[in-house]
Amino acid sequence: MNLNKFNNQILSTDFLLGTGINMMYKKENFAVDNNIIALLDISSKQRIITGNSIVIHDEFGVFFVDKTTKQLMNEFHKVNYAGFMLTKFMAEAYHMKRNIPMVFGSVSYMPMSGGSRNCTDWIGIHRILDCQQVGMRARFKLEYNSVVEMDFPRGNLNDRVHDVCVISEAQVKAIRVWMLRANLEVRVCSNVTQFLNDRKVCGCMFHDAPPKEWSEIHIRLDQLRNFLLEVMTRNEIESKQTRIVYVQKTMRLKLLC
Repeated sequence: MNLNKFNNQILSTDFLLGTGINMMYKKENFAVDNNIIALLDISSKQRIITGNSIVIHDEFGVFFVDKTTKQLMNEFHKVNYAGFMLTKFMAEAYHMKRNIPMVFGSVSYMPMSGGSRNCTDWIGIHRILDCQQVGMRARFKLEYNSVVEMDFPRGNLNDRVHDVCVISEAQVKAIRVWMLRANLEVRVCSNVTQFLNDRKVCGCMFHDAPPKEWSEIHIRLDQLRNFLLEVMTRNEIESKQTRIVYVQKTMRLKLLC
């Protein structure tokens, strides 16, 4: 982690735009990747250096970029192809209406507030060691005793992190079952599972929901297909009949003829 100069420091927006501003730099043409630890929204704050976001990165350290946090998160589909699509599908199944994260396997980014049309701070759950809520602030412990602190205006932090981890855990389990069918093995490189297991035993209904058998995976894949078709045909004339035709066509792709 390239954050050695921030050892034992609480990395907050106020600190980085104040005392820590000379410890940062401006990075041009930054492309998002899974080494992002956190994104801090500064689009509405006054500062000396121009930019709309502060990126805390495992390799490049802490720097400014011109893009907003919303623009940066929307670029993740270039990294994993799915972007928010899988999470939106699972969030609907789990009745999550706000604070939709971006989860792709063991890579999980959680927003501090839920307005999808607005910019907010984001934290990489797979990059943290622990978290603590202090009033309306959230603190996330990193390696080298560094801490990222963000505004957390609403909700319970442990519950929010729990929901993100459930989605990640469900995706990883589903991928593992699928890969077993192909005689492959999935190795999870993430803090998410350990972070989740370190907490008290959870009795929520969602922890029994992740698929464990191939038949359950098959059903979920059909549900994902139907979810995508419903989105694509929404508000169209005879949308139901159109979806039936598309389902039949995709079924033919699975067969020799």
